[in-house]
Amino acid sequence: MLRWSLATALISAALVSGTAAAEISRGCRANVLVHTGNSSALVAQVEGRGFCKNRFHANECRERARDAIATCMQDLWAQREQNALPPSCTIIGSGRPFAILSWASSGLRLFRNSLNHQTGWQVCCRLGRHGQPPYFLQVSIQGDHGCTRDFPLSDGAFARCNMIRMHNCPPV
Repeated sequence: MLRWSLATALISAALVSGTAAAEISRGCRANVLVHTGNSSALVAQVEGRGFCKNRFHANECRERARDAIATCMQDLWAQREQNALPPSCTIIGSGRPFAILSWASSGLRLFRNSLNHQTGWQVCCRLGRHGQPPYFLQVSIQGDHGCTRDFPLSDGAFARCNMIRMHNCPPV
């Protein structure tokens, strides 16, 4: 009887410790590209992370990471004029899915966290467009099974190159 109780206690302890350490995370990466005419440029990269029970649910982790990236992008588009990143693109922790955005440009001095200004800088300064060229943004999420998804972020917009060049383009 003592042997049976000891064996049961050891098995229970192994199960409990295995369950506590079983939570895992998986991630996806996304590129935010601006397209204008026949040219494209990278505006931002986003790293998403999702959590789930164990390795047998890894695809669910990736789907949660993908959804966190999509939420970040939708929130960023909704506040594209503001000079601040939405919380869905910056907050990490609590075992919840998250996405972290980093801009591709280090050349932009003013309005560093404004999507409109980051996009305009890429269109007007890097791609050398003039006037008010039309552009559209594309999000491309990559990774293992459960990550892949592409979607447009904008239906089409116009960069205000004269204003951006005057304030933010590096001297040529």
